[in-house]
Amino acid sequence: MDLTQQVNASIDASTNTFFVEIKFLDSILGGNPKSPEVFRNHIEARLRREAKAAVKRGDTPPSEERIQEIVARSMEEMFGSDVDTTISEQEEKSHTTFKSNEHGPYIESRQVKAMLREMMSTLGITQSKRGSKQTYQHLLAVQACDEIGDPLEGELVNQLNFERDGECIDEPDDYVQLVAHVVGPQGPRSCIKHHDRIFEPSIRFLVRAPANMPKSRATAVLRDDDIVKMLSHAQNDGLGACRSQAYGKFTITRLERLTNVRWVVGEDKPDTVAKKAKKADTEAA
Repeated sequence: MDLTQQVNASIDASTNTFFVEIKFLDSILGGNPKSPEVFRNHIEARLRREAKAAVKRGDTPPSEERIQEIVARSMEEMFGSDVDTTISEQEEKSHTTFKSNEHGPYIESRQVKAMLREMMSTLGITQSKRGSKQTYQHLLAVQACDEIGDPLEGELVNQLNFERDGECIDEPDDYVQLVAHVVGPQGPRSCIKHHDRIFEPSIRFLVRAPANMPKSRATAVLRDDDIVKMLSHAQNDGLGACRSQAYGKFTITRLERLTNVRWVVGEDKPDTVAKKAKKADTEAA
């Protein structure tokens, strides 16, 4: 028996989807090392940290072969098939950029998800909503989409390309030089870092939040006002590199819930709840 359609129907019946479009107020900086050697070490270190965390959780970590496959694919995304054609070694090691695909530079959906989870923690949502941390760690999804809200296919679903005037941006506009303070074997020192920069781009994505939750998990549900609060405060925190230096701030140009699935079993659907609340406010006035 083919249960594929039932799987898809189950997902649709247990998820509310939000369409989000944001525009960066000034610019966003790339945070991926531009040097092939440094980039490879960066990716391998991150994957090994994730593997150790998986073991602690009792999950199966990726094999060494799988780690190297991911590293090789990431290297090709960043540098193309010939990773040896780069600029001087000294400049490479202090230069960061964006990952790119056939459409141009992008940020990953995981970065947006990390931003939302950070807002949940900072705003005290995970503390006030018991069970929400684990629920959204595993069930909250961020996906790249087209202009009408359909998710992209394949690996593009995790790649949020930058746009300007309705067209994908081919490459970073320029780079900015910033002073960085580091501590090495010889003690603290300052150095100049170069960050590739894109001016006032836009990105769009879907936030898929679990819905139709059992009553026993009612406290773990994120509703419309929670999503609004998280995104509102995220605007001033930003995305990308050097957020502490005011880069990556954005404004929300569109936020719309595309679905109308009840958040908790037995409750009214969200649109019905909103209509009742509006009617009550009108009568009270």
